[in-house]
Amino acid sequence: MSDQLPFWIVLLSALLHAIWNLQAKKTLYKGAFLWCITAWGCFFIFPLVVFYEWSRISWTPMHWLFPLLSVFSHATYTFCLAESYRRVPFSIAYPVSRGLAQVFIVLAGLLIFQERPGSWALVGVGLILIGIQATAPGAFKDRLGLLLHSPWPLMVAVCICFYTSIDHQSVKVLPPMTVCLIANVGQCAILARPQLREFASIPAAERWPFVRQTILWGAVSTAGYSLFLYAQHIGGLISLVGPLRETSVLMGMILSFFVLKEGFQWRKIVAAGLIVGGIFLIDS
Repeated sequence: MSDQLPFWIVLLSALLHAIWNLQAKKTLYKGAFLWCITAWGCFFIFPLVVFYEWSRISWTPMHWLFPLLSVFSHATYTFCLAESYRRVPFSIAYPVSRGLAQVFIVLAGLLIFQERPGSWALVGVGLILIGIQATAPGAFKDRLGLLLHSPWPLMVAVCICFYTSIDHQSVKVLPPMTVCLIANVGQCAILARPQLREFASIPAAERWPFVRQTILWGAVSTAGYSLFLYAQHIGGLISLVGPLRETSVLMGMILSFFVLKEGFQWRKIVAAGLIVGGIFLIDS
């Protein structure tokens, strides 16, 4: 990537993404958790948007088109993600959905946005995608078989590609945090009823500790995605920054080893090597 700033911003975004997804894995109330962190994200980002971004925008109908499309795609993603984590083992659902999403995103960058990253950068993207799949347990054909029995990881992948492409276009006409705020507010409104119903099922003694816990993760989640949008706003190619953000799989794997005490198998070490090699090639 010719400009180093988007590269490092996306890596930081990936780290934050891995951190809050690790917490999403641990929580019992995944739908309520995702809704709460999105709502807290609105609270944190609203003052920044109002005081630093909105004064520089001359609003037209076109300014609302892509963010509103983003609202529905993000809301669909949040619903599908919660269902995927609920119905499919996390260690399979996460790499399958994220890996497929990046294949779709690279194709969108090449075919829709007419991006032309260098040959070595595309090789790096390929290594990252192979590394992501290598982190998942079991044979590749078994994961494909899983997709035939449970559509949720595939639906998550489609949603990721769609909202990433929409948001990539949105940050060309609106500042990044404004795009993030509109998407978060829309998600909260659309998903309020089902997710708050799950929140109501939490035992009364656990609700306030649960809410306090989501305050931190709301800040982490929103900061991570805002940084990803900013990297695209300043010129990062979607066909490169999309797969690069999936280094969160590697970071999540490392965090799982230290935090959750999960085993660090040779297969995962090889996968980590592929992902790191892909990072260096993208940065070359």
